[in-house]
Amino acid sequence: MAHLARLKSGKYTDSDIKAFYIDKRYEFGPFIREVGDFIAHPKRNKGDSFDAAIGTYSQVAFLQRYLGEDKELLEPIGYCEWWLKPYLNRKVEFYPPSLLKNKLKMSKPELKNKINSWFPSKERFPKRIEALNPFEFYDILNFFGKSMNVNAAFQAGKVKNELRKALKDTGLEKLNIDDFLIGTATILNGMKVELAEGVTAKISIGVRKQRQTIISGDAPEILANGGHIAISHPDGPLEIWIQTETPREHKLVDVGTILLDTEIDTEPYFDRSLVHYPQPRSPQLNLKQDLQFVSSAKPNVTAC
Repeated sequence: MAHLARLKSGKYTDSDIKAFYIDKRYEFGPFIREVGDFIAHPKRNKGDSFDAAIGTYSQVAFLQRYLGEDKELLEPIGYCEWWLKPYLNRKVEFYPPSLLKNKLKMSKPELKNKINSWFPSKERFPKRIEALNPFEFYDILNFFGKSMNVNAAFQAGKVKNELRKALKDTGLEKLNIDDFLIGTATILNGMKVELAEGVTAKISIGVRKQRQTIISGDAPEILANGGHIAISHPDGPLEIWIQTETPREHKLVDVGTILLDTEIDTEPYFDRSLVHYPQPRSPQLNLKQDLQFVSSAKPNVTAC
């Protein structure tokens, strides 16, 4: 295949990376399967990124709807929001079995079965709940409502090991993993996932943990700040995020969660024309635009 020949030569573009993920998505996973499915089927109803977006969205929605200032009462029998069942099932996974046994007197499988029994419909997002034991129902809700649990869907070490194995099995072991992952992030940037009930989630990339340099001196400006000032840089580890976009009539705040911290510094990869200054002395990479990756270019990532 032409894309494999270009990858093997080391001179490839984001189009070749896309073709690799589509070609290999049934052979490797979970990251390669996820990215390949994203490219092939932008409308999703499963996958780690889908689950991460649903998980974070449902927790914040539960907090706003039932624990906020204008909180509503969630009845054990009757109508419920489409995200309630995913919220409950995902919360089960965040707690160690010993804690669930101690606090709720149920094992993890027992708690899952109990929650699923509350929803007569077998739909993924049911809108009716029938919890016949209200005391048990509120005990579980109160326990779950005490904390927010958010983890990245993927970890850099595992993702890089998966890519390393896939590339080696394909005869591409000489490819630089960090280069390939930066190209992957460029592809994912701007893609959307349809969740449910008009709620979508958009993938973006950016730098949240920007590097800083501490400068000391006797200049008046520096002395006014205690003898040293922090100079911000636009670069740092590139992260891949997913952010929900909710219809206004839902009256819920949009939320974001991290999919992957690549742990790769952006400076060698992103063209300096992408740097902008939303505030004086606060440079940032403007990555909210169409980007392209070319392995032979220096730097590799530029605006289209």
